[in-house]
Amino acid sequence: MVQNEIPAEEHPQDEGGGGGSQSWLWIAGIAAVVLIIVVLLLNSNRQDQMAIAQSQTQTAEAGMLPVTPTEEPTEEPTEGLTEEPTEEPTEEPTEEPTEEPTVEPTPEATEEIPSEIDLMFTFDQDDEGWNADFADLPADFDPGEYQLDGGQRALPSPLEGGGFYLQGNNPGDSLFLFATHLVDGLQPDAAYQANFTINLATNVPAGGAGNGSLKVGAVGFAPLVEDDGSGNLRVNLDKGAPDQDGEDAIVVDDIAHPDLEGDAPGEEYRLKSDLNGTVEAVADASGNIWLVVGVDTSYQGLTAIYLDQIDVTLVASQ
Repeated sequence: MVQNEIPAEEHPQDEGGGGGSQSWLWIAGIAAVVLIIVVLLLNSNRQDQMAIAQSQTQTAEAGMLPVTPTEEPTEEPTEGLTEEPTEEPTEEPTEEPTEEPTVEPTPEATEEIPSEIDLMFTFDQDDEGWNADFADLPADFDPGEYQLDGGQRALPSPLEGGGFYLQGNNPGDSLFLFATHLVDGLQPDAAYQANFTINLATNVPAGGAGNGSLKVGAVGFAPLVEDDGSGNLRVNLDKGAPDQDGEDAIVVDDIAHPDLEGDAPGEEYRLKSDLNGTVEAVADASGNIWLVVGVDTSYQGLTAIYLDQIDVTLVASQ
């Protein structure tokens, strides 16, 4: 009796213990499924990140990223292209055209020099570039005795206008009172014919004392008055004796007026017009010729005349 009751009590305990095992198995199965799902999700997320990283790497390798490749090529070619062509062409063309045209116009200006030049001097306002000088007197002359004077003056009444005045007192054998004028811009080393026409205001009577020779000349050097080594002042051109021609100057007429009377120069002045003379001269290497107009006198006394007007035509010799 006792042995039969013991298994009857243990059997229900085995059934209760079997139900608990099944519950744990369900829990373990569900946990395993959740774990697998989590692992799968993590693995999927990792694969997505790797795919994105691989795509970016491939894009960078293929040159699709705009940051690094676009900065270098845009800066370097623009600087190189703008600096090199702008400096070289601006220096070369500006120097060549400025030097060449400055050399070429000089022969053209020489060719444009006219073969004939007309000059007129009235002395109404100033000396118009004429200068007075005196020769054939002692180097130690007394200024108070010789009374030398020259320059632009108003003509004495009743004459009107102006003239170039020449005055000198001759106590010796002769005295040369003259005026010079530089003409430039002529053909260098060219021969010219100088045609003079002079209007003179004089107070010297015809047939009386005080007469002298009106002379004109032209030379290719500056007329200078210098000591000749013997204590006398001479001009460095050949003008001849007072009443004769020289190589560089010739006699045009005397300075006496036919309508004036008396034995010596007086207070009244008359115009003596259209006194003509022609000389030849060669211009210097710079194209200069000096004109000369003067009175060469041996009269021992005061000579005072006015060059009222001087007209000169320079004609280049063929």
